[in-house]
Amino acid sequence: MFNKLGMVMFVVSDMSRSVAWYRDVLGLAVRHESPYFSELEIGGTAIGLHPIGQELKVNPSVGISIGFYVTDAAAATAEIESRGGTISRRTDESWGVLLEIRDPDGYLIQVCERWG
Repeated sequence: MFNKLGMVMFVVSDMSRSVAWYRDVLGLAVRHESPYFSELEIGGTAIGLHPIGQELKVNPSVGISIGFYVTDAAAATAEIESRGGTISRRTDESWGVLLEIRDPDGYLIQVCERWG
């Protein structure tokens, strides 16, 4: 029935700040930007940003996160930090390296280097 994940959406408190963070810190390409909805893209999947509203609230504790794969966690750490991001946690696992970073509203972004 489905053939591809198309979009992941976050409710954000400040659209301009969030667009700048996903663009400048993570390096995502901006497809569309407006105060009402913005869309960034990575590898054919969209990251949608929607402003808060009557029924939409910022809630980084909903139990979901997104993750990106990288080939070199050390290089990704250096690049993220040079762009103004902060790695909040690094964990060496049996399968690779897991980095955690938080967006401006506190949503968890995982960056993974898988071994093997």
